Amino acid sequence: MKKFFALMLVLSVIVVFSACAQLQFNANVPEIRAAQEALDNAWVAGAATKASYEYNSAKAYLKAAEHEEAEHDYAAARGYAAKAVEQANKALEKSK
Repeated sequence: MKKFFALMLVLSVIVVFSACAQLQFNANVPEIRAAQEALDNAWVAGAATKASYEYNSAKAYLKAAEHEEAEHDYAAARGYAAKAVEQANKALEKSK
């Protein structure tokens, strides 16, 4: 029984630290979170089918922003995130 609790404690610590690492990782470029939210809003409005070019452009820019953030090129990540927001907003407008 003690082994079970010890294992649960270790797993809990791992989960907490991995969550904190993810928060720290995204904290470098908060624009990525804004881009993801804009993309989510566009998806909810049906932009994936009604404005597929803009929606898919936003997804590609967001993916590029995340890649650049992982490479620690924060200026490039911010630029791609801004383009993702722009395209997601265009997709949202076209899908209304």
